[in-house]
Amino acid sequence: GHSCAPNTSAAVVGDRLFLHATGDLTKGTPLTRNFLGSTVFAPLEVRRSALQALNVIPQGDDARCPCARCKLEGSVSEQMREALDTAYG
Repeated sequence: GHSCAPNTSAAVVGDRLFLHATGDLTKGTPLTRNFLGSTVFAPLEVRRSALQALNVIPQGDDARCPCARCKLEGSVSEQMREALDTAYG
């Protein structure tokens, strides 16, 4: 599934897909990938809109990506979210 902080990276070589773990994984840990490309570096609301457009999460203002990064960014103050938006540019 998707995560804005995925535990794998993918590369396609010819007709093969290679997944690389970005860290140690314990048995049973679900493998996650970034479905957003470079948009994964965008602020929370931009990522959310992109995930909705891809039908990864449902439409609506209360739809949220369930990954740890989105939960963390959603829990910070409005001032911090604005600083992240400004840093993104």
